[in-house]
Amino acid sequence: MSNVEGIIKASGHSEKEMRRTSGNNPQVKGSWDQIWEAADRIASYLSVLLAIDYDIDAIDRIAKARKPDDLMEGIYNALRRRDNLEDKVNKALKALENTSGDKAQALSDALRMLRGLNPSHLEVIKRLEGRDVKLVASYIGSKALAHTRTIGILREMFRSR
Repeated sequence: MSNVEGIIKASGHSEKEMRRTSGNNPQVKGSWDQIWEAADRIASYLSVLLAIDYDIDAIDRIAKARKPDDLMEGIYNALRRRDNLEDKVNKALKALENTSGDKAQALSDALRMLRGLNPSHLEVIKRLEGRDVKLVASYIGSKALAHTRTIGILREMFRSR
């Protein structure tokens, strides 16, 4: 079972219901592929935020959102930190100038994750309604907290400062 399938199952949505909602159900204005892509981008951004600034509350607010307005407000508040995060990553990259390895690669990956979220992803998410908000918000929060090699390296680098 894939991660997405597990989350869908835990949400109370049936596979049949998901197929139906990805079609012409007015509750989901956008394909589920677009929704999961946007959710993944947001979660990646949040995982960098968590690794560098350890703002668990930002992730918690998004994961607990049950209304579209609450979800979008949580995302907005997290995105306000983007410039500061990029500055911290760029400064760390500059300190590692002319070196390669895991740390340099993790910092490059972090920049890609910070810059990988664009307005079209937010447009997809803001159209969610009803139970779909809870499902996607929980997925974003869970994925943001998941450990990856890149995030582990970033945590090690920024928490030791």
